[in-house]
Amino acid sequence: MQRKLADLISKNFVTAVSSDPVQKLVRLIRVQRRPYILVLDNDDDYFGLIITNHLLNLELERKSIGVLKARDICVPRTIAIRSNPSVREVAELMVSRNIEYILAVDSHHIKGIVSATTIIRELIHDMDSIPGLFTDQPHGDVIPKITD
Repeated sequence: MQRKLADLISKNFVTAVSSDPVQKLVRLIRVQRRPYILVLDNDDDYFGLIITNHLLNLELERKSIGVLKARDICVPRTIAIRSNPSVREVAELMVSRNIEYILAVDSHHIKGIVSATTIIRELIHDMDSIPGLFTDQPHGDVIPKITD
């Protein structure tokens, strides 16, 4: 069965305002433990995306985060698409635009986020279900299986 984007999206995010200090966001994710922060502007419209691991790395590097705002560190203009395309269609879009994250929206409401890693895992899962696709028997110029 061909899964759709809606089947894979993560709804595990919190929101912040673009003018929020980065220090506030660090405290927020330490309590909330969410992988994504959606950054909204003052009109509650989507402004950008912060991947919380990137934020924590910034803090660990001891960058001068005291003066930074959410708008300064977010990924602006993340692509948003409807949540009904197939996984393959999403993968093609991500490759053609060289993007790592996509927002799923329906009726102008953000439904969730999906990463390229999630899409790749799903594509590999689909390939595993094709009989004879992966085998230990060499066919032509197949690279030999490496064993420990």
